[in-house]
Amino acid sequence: MKKISAILAISLTIVGCYKPPNFEQIKSNFFSNRNSFEKLHAMILEDAGARSRSFAVGTDHIGDYWEFNGKWSHSDHYENKMSLDEVLNDVGITKARYDQYLALFKIIGAERITYWSKPGITEILIYRSGICVSGSSTTININNDGSIPSSDIQKSYSTEITPIIDGWYISHDCT
Repeated sequence: MKKISAILAISLTIVGCYKPPNFEQIKSNFFSNRNSFEKLHAMILEDAGARSRSFAVGTDHIGDYWEFNGKWSHSDHYENKMSLDEVLNDVGITKARYDQYLALFKIIGAERITYWSKPGITEILIYRSGICVSGSSTTININNDGSIPSSDIQKSYSTEITPIIDGWYISHDCT
């Protein structure tokens, strides 16, 4: 049993982190569409407002709501299904505003933007691979204070940081 578990763990790690995205292509996309990244950043800061927690807008996640099979549910009440309009109304975003997000996501190839009020980081999710126990994700980030963190490479987890310009950076996380 231990041998099967070890093989499964190694296989999941390989599946999740085997082939990271091309960082040069990501940088090129950023430079070609910088205005769209800047607009998304400004929008999420405005829509997050004075919220004390993180705030996300994406194709599958808005505020504390998650989409599954065309229906939305609150992260604390999965059994209650809601429409997109009900979710947008609850989080205070108009359908027109949400459509702006989706249009910008399409331009830059993203699916979600999250503002983390503490420590003040905006993350734009542009890549994810793997499954819940192992995988990788790549975001283009900017910190409120303009700082860029360092890479953190460990045996079981890694975060690779690649600076872009003016405080913007790529963060590739792998578990």
